[in-house]
Amino acid sequence: MKKILLIIIAALVVGSPAMLFAASCTQGTLVLTRPEVVAEESWITIIKGVWTSDADGEVDGTTGCQITINGYVMQVVTDPSATAPTTLYDIVLLDEFGVDVMGGSLANRSATATEQAVTLIGGVAMPRFVNGIVALEVDNAGAAKIGDFYIYIYREKNR
Repeated sequence: MKKILLIIIAALVVGSPAMLFAASCTQGTLVLTRPEVVAEESWITIIKGVWTSDADGEVDGTTGCQITINGYVMQVVTDPSATAPTTLYDIVLLDEFGVDVMGGSLANRSATATEQAVTLIGGVAMPRFVNGIVALEVDNAGAAKIGDFYIYIYREKNR
């Protein structure tokens, strides 16, 4: 277990490999960009996304752009933009069963600070395996607000 943890930490420092999601896309309120390949040997991919809330302060990823992930979601970093969301806005990443991949750890985000959150399973911090589609949803952000997010995904390389 220690060896796996050290590998994951080292990979986070080194960079990100080829993409692990279906495609880049733009669908109204959500834009995903392909991660750059920083190091071919890395086992971590970072998916960057930018969301813009509607007049109700929401982003509904279930009707917009969805992300296909095949790997372990490790953490998500959120970064409010210059058009910052309202304090204590909430984000969820819903899998195909409607379960929040992050286990509620993206609730009550800061409107001014970059924050990170790890995945929680039953309140315990641990990577969450996802092999399918996730949808990003944002609530309570305020009208026409913008925020960035970065999803860190670990995947064992084929040998």
